[in-house]
Amino acid sequence: YHAPDRTPLRKWLKSLQKPIAICCSNDNRAYQVMDIALKAGMAIPNDVAILGCDNDSMLCTFAPVPISSIDSDPFKLGYSAARILDALIRLSFIYSNKGEFALAKKYLKEPVEKNIPVALYKMGYIAFEEGAIENAINWYGRAAKNGFVPAYHQLGLIYETKEWGFQNDEKAFEFHKKAFEANDWDSAFRLGILYVSGRVPKCDQEQQKKMAMYYLQKALKSEEEDTRKKAKKLLDMLKQE
Repeated sequence: YHAPDRTPLRKWLKSLQKPIAICCSNDNRAYQVMDIALKAGMAIPNDVAILGCDNDSMLCTFAPVPISSIDSDPFKLGYSAARILDALIRLSFIYSNKGEFALAKKYLKEPVEKNIPVALYKMGYIAFEEGAIENAINWYGRAAKNGFVPAYHQLGLIYETKEWGFQNDEKAFEFHKKAFEANDWDSAFRLGILYVSGRVPKCDQEQQKKMAMYYLQKALKSEEEDTRKKAKKLLDMLKQE
């Protein structure tokens, strides 16, 4: 329509067997088709009936011939789609908590395709529970890239722990630090542990103690009572040294 020469579209409209109905992707396009058709001498709607989408009341009402339009209500469609995805994720949580991972993964399929962070995180959890640690790292990594803070914490735990075969103190520190920067106080506790145990590279003993106390103090904000108790116990020990 916006091309300097509108002849091809005009020729195409003239070539169609009349009467004919044309459904356009939106009301702007419907207006444009109507404009070309009228200037080509076609009668609206006797020769060409035009249907738009989006129901732009101003455009449809004040067109040369009022345009009928489908009210697609994109906000309602978006809300309905979000509700469906939310229901699928909730079902996956129910089944994964029961240990029925095959069903949980089935319900997560569509949310995962939509790259929804909590769904990616849940796939990481399932992979971890199934013992597929490398897969868990991949899923948690995808969730973390989409800004899901708990995924940073889980990655920190995996890289912090020797028994799972992926121990890497630098990565553990990196991911716990990212989680802490988003106010994850449990990761603050893990950072304190890394400093207390001397697992933070390029850090002398005095700095280790100072940073350990800093993070353990922050860990006292944790919602987990057990984390708060452990952080306080370690803090008291460090203060007595």
